[in-house]
Amino acid sequence: MENGLLVTFLISVLILGAAAGYAFYQNLQIKRRKRIVQEQEKSSQYSIETHESKEVPKRSAQLEETLSKLNEKPTRKTILPVHKEVLYETQNVDAECFYYFKGARILYVEDNKINQSIMKSILKKSGIDLVLADNGKEALEILDSEDGRFDLILMDISMPVMDGIEASRLIRMDTRFDRIPIVAFTAFSGGEEIAKMLEVGSNAFLTKPLNINQLYTAFRIFMKQGYRDTDLENLLKIEGLDIKEGLHWFEENEERYKESLKAFYYRYEPTYKLVPKWIEEKRYDRVKAECFQLQSILGEIGAYEMKALVDDMIKDFIYKNEHLLPRFSHIYPVVFRTLLNAIDQYLQDERK
Repeated sequence: MENGLLVTFLISVLILGAAAGYAFYQNLQIKRRKRIVQEQEKSSQYSIETHESKEVPKRSAQLEETLSKLNEKPTRKTILPVHKEVLYETQNVDAECFYYFKGARILYVEDNKINQSIMKSILKKSGIDLVLADNGKEALEILDSEDGRFDLILMDISMPVMDGIEASRLIRMDTRFDRIPIVAFTAFSGGEEIAKMLEVGSNAFLTKPLNINQLYTAFRIFMKQGYRDTDLENLLKIEGLDIKEGLHWFEENEERYKESLKAFYYRYEPTYKLVPKWIEEKRYDRVKAECFQLQSILGEIGAYEMKALVDDMIKDFIYKNEHLLPRFSHIYPVVFRTLLNAIDQYLQDERK
């Protein structure tokens, strides 16, 4: 027993009696121990924060300003297109298809290591630079340190430290990141969680578990695409156009096939963007007529991807599900543009 406490104990016994004096002394001991523990915790916390600060990249003034808005709740809308519907599932997608996005940089914000591994497995041969962040705060620091040099952000919603809603809000408050699309991941295909993500600046959402067909659709909508290096032999099937199949329909007569492709190109190149406009205006009769007209032509020229999409749109008309057509609004012009580019590429040799 320390001298100071011993003196206190003896005085309390003399004044209060043995039992009361001992109780008073015990209470004093408990308070003293609590004070020591609090001081130790404070010291330990300081040392941990000091250690971690050495590991984290130095924050820029812009990031400090952004983080200062943590306790505020202002929001800033995205300047990029917003897709509020469940994304269309592109057909016949495998890991090899993602090679068309070779050279792109993606920030994947996800605290679940299994989900991180799945994404890495899908994209490992694509040539895409995939950067991982375990939470929203880490994502902000990565964006800041690399000055936002990313083509797309895939953002989980439920995470520790900082969730996807708060991270997306803060990203949109920083004008450096205006041109980076944010696609949210959620276990729910509707409701308040998705509404909040769209409100704070997300551009679309994907449902869990990961659907590779929807993921590919998101890439098609929000990222630029390049063709693979290919020789003339492999050109028989470039993305969006199966030339071998098209030639088969024209009895291997390449001249007739090319004439058909030219006619298709000049007929639809100026007008293909009208379909999303008609969907928005609910002019479904125009959309229906266009789809049925396209259906037979696309099969004959070997436009396999566009035909699969149009077939799915026609199913909505057959089953009276016209209200589902808005999910095609963003992907329709993307796939059609890919087809037109493929036709243009195939016809280039003749124009030289």
